[in-house]
Amino acid sequence: MKTIIICYLIILCSFNLFAQSSADSVTITFRAYEASNAMMFVPGEFNDWGPNNSGVIASNAISRMNDYNSSMGAWSKTYTFKISATGRSLADTIYQYKLNKGGCSSCWYPDPLNREQNSSDNSNSILRMSKLFWFQYNQVVTGNNISRITIGLIRANSDLITSVSLSYGATKNSTLTTIDVTSGYNTTTRILDTILTTPIPKSNFIKLVAVNNHGDTAVYSKGGYIWY
Repeated sequence: MKTIIICYLIILCSFNLFAQSSADSVTITFRAYEASNAMMFVPGEFNDWGPNNSGVIASNAISRMNDYNSSMGAWSKTYTFKISATGRSLADTIYQYKLNKGGCSSCWYPDPLNREQNSSDNSNSILRMSKLFWFQYNQVVTGNNISRITIGLIRANSDLITSVSLSYGATKNSTLTTIDVTSGYNTTTRILDTILTTPIPKSNFIKLVAVNNHGDTAVYSKGGYIWY
């Protein structure tokens, strides 16, 4: 839970979390898939880790997740951050964070929807921001098939998403099926939530590609591995 210095880390005081212009800011909605009666927090370097007292977070702390989406079955908390970038380059701003269920000192855990963790510091999850990136992939599996995909698609607040496609196949090198899922993107929450009319086998290779109004692309891929 302690703060460490990471290469390219930019630590902003709480008054500077909110950007001076939409061109250099991103709005991120964090999600935690827990029961509707849970008390959830998203403590991190951006909110003084809760704040907390010896690991205990007060019920009225600024990190508490107050919005519950019954359709997704997830708690959420939205922040707007100033990012570091020159022109249209994708320079990183990096923060560490975790989730906490209940506010107790033993209730901290890494974000299960985020692949990147800092193994040298309590397995803290890493929020690595740029002007266009995917964040927190979640899938609903029915039987052996993926029936729903929900993932954050974060963009600079001055930009627009022009298209989002989903490609899938048995492996990365297979002939892939591609569908347009742009309609599933919520421009307010910056979350892509798509219910698949044709479920995808959970072992399949999956690739999501987003394009913004500048022609920049963000790619997320997973699965499709062959084990020998």
